[in-house]
Amino acid sequence: MLDVSDLIGTPFVSKGRNPKTGLDCWGLVMEISRRMGKGIPDFYVDAMDSKQIGVIKSFAEKDWTKTDKPETGVVVGIRLDRGCLPDVTQHFGVCLDRRRFIHTMQDTGVIITDLNHRFFKNIITGYYFWSS
Repeated sequence: MLDVSDLIGTPFVSKGRNPKTGLDCWGLVMEISRRMGKGIPDFYVDAMDSKQIGVIKSFAEKDWTKTDKPETGVVVGIRLDRGCLPDVTQHFGVCLDRRRFIHTMQDTGVIITDLNHRFFKNIITGYYFWSS
């Protein structure tokens, strides 16, 4: 089992890459991937720039393999900005198991959320693992 207890409550920081000072959603994905022995690239984009995040995700899709089901270590993509950018994934987390994922948001910092949470279940765009 992946131990992420030390990350819970870490503050949200745009472009944050250090769990001691703060993480944005991609920084959290990178940290958990590192703990799992995987290296994924840093895109270092402002966490509030939804359009740029969507462009980067599209550019990097060749390095990701989509899977049908959530499982430990798989990245979950989420479409938060449904009104402005309805088809763009701008938020990421990591599945802890088949029903929960860890992510960070500006108002909460790092938290664990149920994949079937009423806010998230209809805006998940997919589950991915790094294939490069």
